[in-house]
Amino acid sequence: MLKNKYSMLLAVLCLLMLVLVACSNDEDNLNGEGENTVSTVAKAEDTNGEVQEVKAKLAHFYSPDIFTYEGYELFSDLVSKKSDGKIQITIFPAGQLYNDATLPNAISSGQVELGATVAETWASNIAALEFNTLPIYKDTEHFRKALNSGIREIVSDQLATINVKPLIWTYFDFSYFASIKDPLVSPEDFVDKKIRTTGPLMAKFVELSGGTPVSVPAVDVPQALQRGTVDASVSGVTGFQSWKYFDYTEYYSGPFNPGLVLLSANTKWWNSLNEATQKVILEAAKETEDFLIESHDKVTVEAKTFLAEQGMKYEEVNLEQFSDAIDALKAQYLNNAGEAGQQIVDIVEASR
Repeated sequence: MLKNKYSMLLAVLCLLMLVLVACSNDEDNLNGEGENTVSTVAKAEDTNGEVQEVKAKLAHFYSPDIFTYEGYELFSDLVSKKSDGKIQITIFPAGQLYNDATLPNAISSGQVELGATVAETWASNIAALEFNTLPIYKDTEHFRKALNSGIREIVSDQLATINVKPLIWTYFDFSYFASIKDPLVSPEDFVDKKIRTTGPLMAKFVELSGGTPVSVPAVDVPQALQRGTVDASVSGVTGFQSWKYFDYTEYYSGPFNPGLVLLSANTKWWNSLNEATQKVILEAAKETEDFLIESHDKVTVEAKTFLAEQGMKYEEVNLEQFSDAIDALKAQYLNNAGEAGQQIVDIVEASR
């Protein structure tokens, strides 16, 4: 009789352990961990050092008529060709999976293997990632020189702390403010204006200049401008063209700060790939980045011409009028970003 009781107790304990394991797996999957990234990759030990069979998702929020869209399609094609079809990347553009506000967390948590979003959207996790939002760059060449003088390495180290590995760095033309009525060329023009921004630091710049920052996903900005939910929005000229800002705004003013988009991988997924597979992806990423740099310079000129043809008027801004706001912004950035932020600012100054 006693033996039967022990047997029943042991059976109950085993059942409880099975339930706990199952619950733990469910929790991992809800957190974007567990199998949702690794299960798409053939185990490295089964490949004998050859390129693995890989199926991955790439999410971004760009529409087909912007050069980044074409670049990411090229990346997917190159990866497939270089791997003889073993690596297949399925692209979900135009915010089909995540918008620009939710994509960073999706990449970091492993809900999606690859994703592309503007650098400053990572600022809620890493304050130093708003470095390009600072209006302290002379021009695009200055920004590129600074990036290639050590900023890439600092940013990569910072992103690694949240399970993210940048693969493709895409330069955008400097950011401008597109406005429905009056151009924003001085702090006085910002007063009482509702202005869509893309990160905490840019929001602070708008606030310091007298405006009210508003957070709106990129795909929803045209509707917000049409309805008057916002009076202006920040973006680059290619963004104005792609999202048809010219249908809702009359002016754009700037330049203020350079744009930067990072196509990044979840590191848990990345580390599940063997060396041969990673090499193929890195080679494709380098070729894609070169294509995007060349495309950027061409399409930026074309976009400015197109916007003029559509009736958008350009007003150049003298940033000296915003010197107080810029100084306060820089001080806040350094306070928030710590040592990494100071290293980045030092590189920017040394690259002049």
